[in-house]
Amino acid sequence: FGNYEEFIPLHLIEIAQQDWHDDRAHLRALLCFGEEEMKHQQLMRRAEAVLEATCGYRSGRYFDPQKEQVTGFTKAVLAYPPLPRFLLLAAFEWGSQRHYVASVRDQPGEGSDPLYVDILQYHWIEENQHTKTDVLEIEHLARAMSPDELSTAFDHIQVLAGLVDETFVGQVEQELTTFQCVTGRRLAEAEATVRRAIQSGQSVSAGKVS
Repeated sequence: FGNYEEFIPLHLIEIAQQDWHDDRAHLRALLCFGEEEMKHQQLMRRAEAVLEATCGYRSGRYFDPQKEQVTGFTKAVLAYPPLPRFLLLAAFEWGSQRHYVASVRDQPGEGSDPLYVDILQYHWIEENQHTKTDVLEIEHLARAMSPDELSTAFDHIQVLAGLVDETFVGQVEQELTTFQCVTGRRLAEAEATVRRAIQSGQSVSAGKVS
């Protein structure tokens, strides 16, 4: 969450600069949105540090501590116009909403750590507000665009989705390495392939990946 949210405050500042003198409530909503995303980044990094200290080992990360990967990802996203950026942002935030509902809220008594539940719940509460802003901004931008411009925006979102997918693939490799380090097991290639597929959201049946 923290790394994907890195581009959001910069994106929102650009939007706010376009009409900061016009609608003060609109400006305040954008600035509060950006401030909350900065808070979320700090929250997630702190949670990672506590988790690693508690477990006694460091988890592998695609997004490196030197921030080279997240800087590259952020610059790549910000190279696109505002509408596809907002579409990507909305997808992230709706995804975080679904994640909390499916993995925590609708799974009572599953034994999740109370602190983990609190983190996801309060993140969910604020992201729920952000999705409303996303939809308003998307509607505002789309209303002023031609059909061809809207079509181009969705072409752009497909490219941005590809950038996100690259990070997922990279993170899966890091998690396989962490798993082998922690367990002391060396995965056979067939098992590693199945685990990659599962963590990447691919379907697996009878030992085949599709």
